[in-house]
Amino acid sequence: MINEDSFDSFSKSDEKYRAKKQAQYAKMYRAVMRDVMPLPWETVEGRRSWTDREDSDWKELGLTTPEDLIVQENLQEFGIPGPNKLQAAAIPAVFSGRDIVLSAMTGCGKTLAFLMPIIHKYVFPTDGQRTMRDRAQKMMSQGKNAKIWSRPAVLITAPSRELAMQTWRIVRDLLAPFPKLNCSLLIGDSDQRKQDEDLKDNQPAIIIGTPGRVLDHALEGRLSFRGLKCVVLDEIDRLLNNSRTDHMEIITELMRKEAKPQIVLVSATLSKDPAAQEYAEKHLTAFRTVGPTTSMEMPPRVLHLANGAPDVTKKLMFLRRLHGSTPVPNGVLVFVNNHDRARKVVEQLQQMGIPSRMLSGNCSNVRRARAIQDMDSGVIDMLVATDVATRGLDFRGLTHVVNFDIPHDHMVYAHRAGRCGRHGRNGIVISLGGGGSQNYRLKKYARQLDINLLESNVEQQQLGLVRPSEDMGRVGAV
Repeated sequence: MINEDSFDSFSKSDEKYRAKKQAQYAKMYRAVMRDVMPLPWETVEGRRSWTDREDSDWKELGLTTPEDLIVQENLQEFGIPGPNKLQAAAIPAVFSGRDIVLSAMTGCGKTLAFLMPIIHKYVFPTDGQRTMRDRAQKMMSQGKNAKIWSRPAVLITAPSRELAMQTWRIVRDLLAPFPKLNCSLLIGDSDQRKQDEDLKDNQPAIIIGTPGRVLDHALEGRLSFRGLKCVVLDEIDRLLNNSRTDHMEIITELMRKEAKPQIVLVSATLSKDPAAQEYAEKHLTAFRTVGPTTSMEMPPRVLHLANGAPDVTKKLMFLRRLHGSTPVPNGVLVFVNNHDRARKVVEQLQQMGIPSRMLSGNCSNVRRARAIQDMDSGVIDMLVATDVATRGLDFRGLTHVVNFDIPHDHMVYAHRAGRCGRHGRNGIVISLGGGGSQNYRLKKYARQLDINLLESNVEQQQLGLVRPSEDMGRVGAV
């Protein structure tokens, strides 16, 4: 049973106001609840995108060393037989040694697009060279720069712990067959002493971390940028937001002073972000852009649906119907706009018997990690999240994203939508709000993102389209 009392803060308490709002949507809901039609998958399944597989294989792109072939065998086990269109374009660009801007939509394989050539070019031992660990240990045994514990070849910075951890796990899997090639994770709110020991004992070839913690180790003398060959700034637009601007300025100054590494900027929204464009023009040398540059490209095989649930109670009822609907969800990521809303929605879902957890910036690291793991492993069916989950999380195979709260702008909508339909799969995004597909903000976002927004509902356990009524066309709630 839904406890409406816990949602008093979400709407006005005046009973007359509630009665008026219910009457306003009564006709619309009568229309929505009838004539559910099949989802129009035929309109999206044939679309081409940067996620489409190329005819070429990894070896044709220059990844031909024995180490490369071992990595490719591992990728086969993960269901990645060869490069997609973006990766095929990015790998030769990185091999050129020029600075690169990798700009493409979420879920299209940007991480592998830069990791594969970088590991080949700067990490794998070739021509009998010692590994990074062997060289560093020899340097330390000779007493040279004893204060410096680590001189990695590659530095990858990420704006959030989740994105840094995801990239670290991918690198760890790629380097698993090579025990002397290590990767260290430097993130805040983690045991710094263990990170110190990792830098000293393992001599990582690759460092992945958030700007603040990376800078702590660098300024305190445990990490040197002098040996850097390549720097990747992932989600550069978020790295340059106000809370991290100072960190990024110092990191940029240090890496330019101590080394002249190849720089790879990565973003899904570079063409729409003035700060990221300014950084590229200021700090990159004769850079080349790979990926779409003129617009915000959306995952191509995703249906964008809306349902006119006008209040929290009806939104929860929709989630309950969706939970047991066809097509069967392979995980539902439910986005809300704040931590308090997330907590209350999770409480209600759990009362309805729907396995669910919460993910927000206010949660502890342990709770966040557990929520992500439970979603990944299928322990829970729904993950209720704030926009901390809009980037950096790759729930492979996730089919449904629900905007319980309509996002504040079209870019947030795009990043939320990018959590499903990844790597060329099919996905469904459903936005809940008064007016459904005629909601003023949703219609505006649809124009800005060039997507087709369709009215939908779940009827008799079937998620499908509904025919709009005249009443719906007059509702323009925001």
